[in-house]
Amino acid sequence: MAAVDEEGIESVNIGSFTHSKMEEYRKEAKIKALQAAKAKADYMLTAIDEKIAGILEVQEINTDNYTDVRPEMANVMFAKSREMDTAAASNIDFKTIKVRAEVRAVFFIK
Repeated sequence: MAAVDEEGIESVNIGSFTHSKMEEYRKEAKIKALQAAKAKADYMLTAIDEKIAGILEVQEINTDNYTDVRPEMANVMFAKSREMDTAAASNIDFKTIKVRAEVRAVFFIK
C-alpha cells in the first residue's frame, strides 16, 4: 500500500482474508480437534482405569463468526493512488490466516 502514488485514495478497509484451500484447511482443523478430544478422553479415562468404548455424539461448534482482521489494520489511512508498479507489487507482505475448530465429543466408557 505504501507504494501507491498520490491520486486521491483517502482510506482502505480490509474486509477479510481468505485462501483458495480454506475449506480444506477447515476440514483438517475439525479432524484435528476431534482427534484431540479423543486423545484427551483417553488419557483422562486411563487415570481411572477406564477406556473409550465408542462415540455417542459429535457436535461441531461454529467458529466462523470471528475475523482475523485486527481493528488497527482495518482502518489504515492512505493518501495514495490506485496503481502499483511492478517493484511495489513484489514487496507485498502476506498475513498468516489462523484456522481454528472446536468440537464437543461425548464418548461411551467401557
